[in-house]
Amino acid sequence: MNLNEEEEKILKYWRENHINDKVREKNRNGKPFYFLDGPPYVSGDLHPGQIWVKTMKDLFIRYRRFMGYNVFDHAGYDVHGLPIENRVEKQLELKSKKEIESKIGVDNFVAKCREYVNQFIDKMNADYERFGVSLDFANAYVPYRNEYIEKGWRILKQANEKGLMYEDNKTTAYCPHCETVLSQGTLEVEYGDETDPSIYVSFKVDVKRSRAKIEVDDDTYLLIWTTTPWTIVSNIAIAANPKALYVLARVGERKYIIAKELFDKVVAAINQNAEVISEFYGSELDGLRYLHPLENFIPKQKEFRKYHRVVMSEATVILDEGTGLVHTAPGHGLEDYLIGKKNRLPIFSPITKDARYSDDAGKYKGIAVPDEANKVLIADLQSAGALIASMSITHSYPHCWRCGSKLIYVATNQYFLNISKIKKKLVSENRKVVWHPPEASKCLIQAPRSAPASATTNSTSFSPQTSYLKE
Repeated sequence: MNLNEEEEKILKYWRENHINDKVREKNRNGKPFYFLDGPPYVSGDLHPGQIWVKTMKDLFIRYRRFMGYNVFDHAGYDVHGLPIENRVEKQLELKSKKEIESKIGVDNFVAKCREYVNQFIDKMNADYERFGVSLDFANAYVPYRNEYIEKGWRILKQANEKGLMYEDNKTTAYCPHCETVLSQGTLEVEYGDETDPSIYVSFKVDVKRSRAKIEVDDDTYLLIWTTTPWTIVSNIAIAANPKALYVLARVGERKYIIAKELFDKVVAAINQNAEVISEFYGSELDGLRYLHPLENFIPKQKEFRKYHRVVMSEATVILDEGTGLVHTAPGHGLEDYLIGKKNRLPIFSPITKDARYSDDAGKYKGIAVPDEANKVLIADLQSAGALIASMSITHSYPHCWRCGSKLIYVATNQYFLNISKIKKKLVSENRKVVWHPPEASKCLIQAPRSAPASATTNSTSFSPQTSYLKE
């Protein structure tokens, strides 16, 4: 017996005699059972995992049909968003989003995306059918159709009418290639090893403006460590742990402030001899002012002088690496953003949508971040006498799940859904659901409980690039 031939005969018989339609019609007056297909992305051929999942779904709804239920069993496909765009960009040999407009045109590009999607929907339908899946593929839901887009807008409209939507300038993960933000804490941000610069940078204490409780002079410097030199352009503050012990150490003609617990590691890293002069708690650094080492190249930094100070942050300054003093750029880090919000600091993020420095970055306008910018910043820090040591580090770094590009953190205008207003209702409704397996209930109840106060809607705007948080 030729199994392939027999399979084709059976499938042909099912099609010609509308077997699945007849089964549905038989139960038309039965108790309704609604099945929502968690759709696969239409970005290529089916893989074994998709076939296995769809087979499990099919077994379940077949069982419901045999029990007499009127099963709503429309198949579905995920066709919106960047995974499709990225595949079509590769087909058209486009290197950036700008080339969509300059070489293809938006309307033509959208048409190409639909053509790509339709091609694979037809193929995936045929493949699922070969595996005996009985879902209604003839009426599959395809979200690029206006009826689904309109429903999406209606949901956002209703959320806005209920006071759940708001606009804000926040620091989030951003993909330079896809030119969109990603949702932190989800599968959208993937981590993999990268080798990046590892540098120690000195910030000269501004003696005239400082009100610290320790004795400082014109030779006193704050020493920070960073693996993202490009963010030095946006430095606004330096964070210290108020409960940690710090030392003032003489290194050559300078004096550096360093966490006591990290002193030996830092001295070894910068490869210099050091002598401890005094010891004090981080709380005594509160009010210490400093000068930005590159302010002559970045006019905005001169405007920000009044903000350049040591701020206290016990939660974020952890003494497991670095110097115990954390370079803080509220426009380029999640924790930095929260420190900025708490201390009413500017959220400075001079980055354009194609991940280059904007006009506000002064001399560095047009330079691509992070890699190109890192090289330029390291060179300028060295020329300014602020680069104390430079090496490299291989560490875990965030990447875009869609295209694999290195992510950066930037402040952009986004629309957010205020989850905190409906957390209790989400948990309450979740408890009404019968979950299989039951353990899934705990996970899916914990998810809204531990979710951040807001969720981004992925609507990115890069103006303004500096904001001042209100009380």
